[in-house]
Parts: sequence; structure tokens; C-alpha cells
Amino acid sequence: MQASRLSPIRRNASFSSFLSAREAVKELEERLSFSQFPLTPTELAADDIVRKHKMREIEAGLRNSKDFLAGQHFFRVKEKIEQSEVFKLIQLMPKGALLHAHNTAMVSSDWLIKNATYRPGLIIFTDQKNITRFTFKIPNSNQEWNYVSDLRNASKNVTAFDEWLETKINLYTPNPEIDYPDIDTVWTAFQNMFTTTSELITFRPVFVDYHRQILKELSDDNVMYVELRIKFETIYDDTEKIYTPADYVEILLEVIEDFKKENPNFLGAKVILSCLRNDLVENNLDDIEIYSDLMQLYPDFIIGIDVASQEKVTNTNIRFSEVLLNLPESTKFFLHAGETNWYGTGVDENLIDAILLNTTRIGHGFALVKHPYLMEIVKKHKIGIEVSPVSNQVLHLVSDMRNHPASVYLSQDLPVTISSDDPGFWGVKGLSYDYYYAFMGIASASAGLETLKKFTWTSLEQSILTDKEWMVACEMFHKQWNKFIEDLIQNHSSE
Repeated sequence: MQASRLSPIRRNASFSSFLSAREAVKELEERLSFSQFPLTPTELAADDIVRKHKMREIEAGLRNSKDFLAGQHFFRVKEKIEQSEVFKLIQLMPKGALLHAHNTAMVSSDWLIKNATYRPGLIIFTDQKNITRFTFKIPNSNQEWNYVSDLRNASKNVTAFDEWLETKINLYTPNPEIDYPDIDTVWTAFQNMFTTTSELITFRPVFVDYHRQILKELSDDNVMYVELRIKFETIYDDTEKIYTPADYVEILLEVIEDFKKENPNFLGAKVILSCLRNDLVENNLDDIEIYSDLMQLYPDFIIGIDVASQEKVTNTNIRFSEVLLNLPESTKFFLHAGETNWYGTGVDENLIDAILLNTTRIGHGFALVKHPYLMEIVKKHKIGIEVSPVSNQVLHLVSDMRNHPASVYLSQDLPVTISSDDPGFWGVKGLSYDYYYAFMGIASASAGLETLKKFTWTSLEQSILTDKEWMVACEMFHKQWNKFIEDLIQNHSSE
């Protein structure tokens, strides 16, 4: 049945013909949402298990909306999600690649407090903008500061002290609607956290352990490859040595290679340099120059460039697109665009600029649903849409995942990949929470294992890999996927 032939059923037609036409429409819509992505007989057996657990949660939500976790704020239901059988299955599933995540907000806040803040010599102070900051550098003489160890030792309750510290690097609140009443309030708190941790993470001993922990948390969650968004900030150590951006890359490469040797199921990591919108608007091109230098030194590792931070009418892409146009033809763009709920103000038009600049993928693309012509281009040219469900909710774009515009992208078979964005700032490890929200709330209630597999496979297709790396990635993924399917069937055979 073709859409062009769809017409209303005649009033005197039989009810059976009505039902047949209805099923034909459903079948057509299902075919439109996936480009022939069949499952093997073994996968179909696993699919029965996945669907059974999913439908239990769907049916619970249909009976009582409070029981549908993907319809609620993440801060209210994180612990309940962790008890979900669907979530537990997703945790065990190989998830391919993570393509949109900012390195300085990726490690769980719990790890950062228990490890980095227990280092000797760590200082805490409040700067002139009233932002809490951690550093291993002695602040200027006019700045009041304390050693974290002294404050911890003086506290009557170390656990409570550490929980207080964690509030400085985790947006969690039991009352998100009250504490973050609008998008600007939550974005201010969010952006301040990057300042809070900047000199903590760039202290070389922490830098090394922190980035190893990024890889560990991803690998533990069965993510096999990551493309990190990185804004190169200066690494320093206790000898006051200042490291160059090339030093930064060399240290990071060593961490990645060491981790790969110890974890053969992990394919690796690459870097997308992330500039800040306001810097480019103000003609601060330091990051552009860093990118130009590093892409020549590390062409297989520094794979492209992005422009990040909150999209506002004062920093739209059009204000610096000329700068991006002047970059070499070989430059790949991975531009944040459409991370907004505005329509027709110029902010959502960042999507136009990103596509005209031939962006390889679009970061977030939340507003793309309001631009049908651009959606056609995205589908035709297979421009990846990096969807970050939890981030979109926490940062005030959508409250109920069933209202996320990515539902439309999936229904039209656009190349959607699932990402975590800044998981450390909401106390999350890995990618499974975003997969859960995408599968349970954004995808159709009738979507099963084929959707989960499509998420993972699309993430690999959208990765920037050499031909050799692609062959390794395919072999690695299929091996992990087949084992997941076998284990799933074996462990649930008695159900």
C-alpha cells in the first residue's frame, strides 16, 4: 500500500476491509521508520524478551502515568530506572559509539569527589563571579582560599562535607522545577560547573586519571568507541610547568593507547575540538588556530571542529560562519545547532548555517522538526543527529520524553545517534540512561530490539573511522552483539 493511494474507506464498506486498510497504514509507517533492518531468528527470540519487559513498563504507565519513568524528570526517577529490567538489559548491550560528549563533564561526580578532591594540595575558593573553584595553584594574595583537606578534617561529618562538595559539580536537586524554573537559570548553573572543575581536571596527575576514568566508565557500560568534544585548556603540574596543546594531545593519546592495551573490547577514541560561541563572536580565534595546528600534526586523531555553549540570539552561527568558511576544505564540522525551543528567531536558524557549512553531524538538532526542508536534506545526505535525551530534559528543552522531537526523526528514519552530552554533571556513568529514555520514551511503544540495534549500528556508521578501523569495529561489534544475544536468551529462557 502506497501513501499516495490512501483514501477514506467508503461508508458502506465492510468493517474487515476497514481493519485491513488500517493494518496496511501501520505497516507502511513501520517500514518508513526503518530502512529494512531485519533481525535473525535468534535475534527475534531475544526481541520477544526485550518486548515483554518493555510492555510491562508501558502497560504500567498506561494504567498510571506516574509509573511511566520516561515521562518524568530524570532527577526524580534515576534510582527507579536503575531497577528497570529494560535498563538492565540495555546496560548489558553493546552500544557502539558515543559521538557527542564533552570531556570535562563526562566522569561521574561521585568519582571526582572521592578521588580528585582527596589529592594533597587541592584548594577551594569563590571567585569574583561567586563561582566555586577548585585548583592546585595558590590564588592571588587578595583571594581568600582554603585547602580542601583542612575543611574536610575540620568538618564534623565527612560524608556531609563531600555531599556538599558534590553539589558544586552536579546539577541534581530533588525539586528541579523549583530550583531551575527556566532555561537560563539551569544553563547558568550548568556553565558555572565547567569553571568550577577547570583547574581541577587540568592538573596533570588528575588529568591522566580523569581521562582514564572516562574510558573506563564507557567501557564498563559496553561503549566501544568515543569521539570526545574537547576545548583545549592549559595543563599544569606542581612544578608550574605549562603544557602546550600538542602536549595535551600526546598525554591523552598515551592514556587511550594504554587503556586499549588493557581493554581489548575497546576500539579507541578521537577528538573534536570544541570552540565557544561567544569567543568567535568576539573574534577570539585562539581555538581556531589551535585546531589548524593540531589537525596537521594529528590528522587521524583530531577529526574536526565544533562550536558549543548555549545558543542565543547574540551568538548565532551567522555571526562567525565566515570564520568557519575560511578553514581548509578538509575540515569536518560537527556543529551544535538547534539546541533550542525557539522557532523563527534566528536561533533555530543555526541549523541552516550548519547544513550549508556541510556539517558531518548535528549536535542535538532539537529544533530540526520545525524545518521540514532541512529534515529532507538531513535524510538525503545522512547527516547524523546527535540526540542527548537526559541533557535535553535537564537543560529545560523537554520535560516528557514522549514529546521529544526525535520521535519524528525516528519515524522518518533519520540517522539518529544517542549521546550523553555532559553526564558527569548529573551523576551518570556511561550511556545506558540516555538509551533507556530514547527507547522507552522517544521511540514508539511498539519498537523492540531492532530499534536498539539500529541505534548502535547508526552510531558506528556515523563515526569517523578509517577503512581499517571500520573493519575492526564491525568485527568487534558483531562479536559483542552476538554474545549479548546469546546471553540474553540463556539468562531469560525460563521466563
